[in-house]
Amino acid sequence: MEFLHPNISILADYYNKCVKRVDVDTGDITGYLSLPAFPWDITTLGLNQAAVTLPDIQGIHAVFTKLDSSLIRTIKVDGECHGICSTIDNTLVITFINQGKVPVLDEHGTVLCEMERSADSKVQLNFPHYVLVVSENDNDVIYVSDQNTHTPTKFSLTGQILLTQRDNDLKWPHGFTVTDDGHVLICGWTSNNFQVASRNGKKVRTLLCKENSIVHLS
Repeated sequence: MEFLHPNISILADYYNKCVKRVDVDTGDITGYLSLPAFPWDITTLGLNQAAVTLPDIQGIHAVFTKLDSSLIRTIKVDGECHGICSTIDNTLVITFINQGKVPVLDEHGTVLCEMERSADSKVQLNFPHYVLVVSENDNDVIYVSDQNTHTPTKFSLTGQILLTQRDNDLKWPHGFTVTDDGHVLICGWTSNNFQVASRNGKKVRTLLCKENSIVHLS
């Protein structure tokens, strides 16, 4: 899901193979676009476009956020792409869970750099699932949640490791976001919790857990 100001969200609807535009004030569906495969994740591109990953056909579809016209373009990739996010200049960052890599692409699909698991264990990307780009100290950084290593890792936009967060209470990290003050909010799929971590990777506290009826939070 992506939020569009002032009151619109666009949603990747997996089982219905579509993207929906929803008025968050009324709950009305104000736009609908069918897709040729199951969409996984979505990100905005500029003011009026969005990009959707379609793992089954190894591609990314760019669409108008109004969803009132056809496909803008298709970007073919070399694997099942899942997570996706974008920078202010429309650079794309995507995850390949089975290949253990996170490439950075321009808006036409050219690979600018790539983070992938390494034999020396410096980069541990065994099942990178979701990805997020945020600005820290006027620089864009990439957060990647890796399911099999149970670690969120922070990279520079050129692929250098900046930080790896390790916490025994966090298992299979999935979706996450970053607050304005730099705190990272992380969903633990099999640890059944929702954690807050500081910008330097230290756990601040657990917001929700299984005692709060949290199961497989994604």
